[in-house]
Amino acid sequence: MINNITPDIFLRENIDLLTKSFSKIACKYEFHSTSDSYYLEVLPKMNFESQISLRRELSKILKNFINTFPDETLVFFSSGDGIELANPSYMRFGSDYLSWLNLNSFRKILDNRNPIRNHDKSFFSPELFLAA
Repeated sequence: MINNITPDIFLRENIDLLTKSFSKIACKYEFHSTSDSYYLEVLPKMNFESQISLRRELSKILKNFINTFPDETLVFFSSGDGIELANPSYMRFGSDYLSWLNLNSFRKILDNRNPIRNHDKSFFSPELFLAA
């Protein structure tokens, strides 16, 4: 990486790489001045928690972030973790994210037989559908 890179550029470049490498995810990040931390959300939660290759890649990103910006903090999270990004600075979707999302949502509806009461609303967060 370039010596004069900023955390914003670092995160944007890594989000682009993540969503190209893992086509069924979406990523967005935001800087919170109150905690002086960068928050990077990875969706869907199922991939964030269970996809080992994605977790390894996130670990590499974190190590590079710490080495490049030792005085900054980066937090990875997913939906339902108690953190909300009100104004994401950057957002990207993997090329298969929406098609996977729709297929998975229909499966959940069929499995639960009650689409209103049982579907996971975090998958349909309105800000995810805004063009980045």
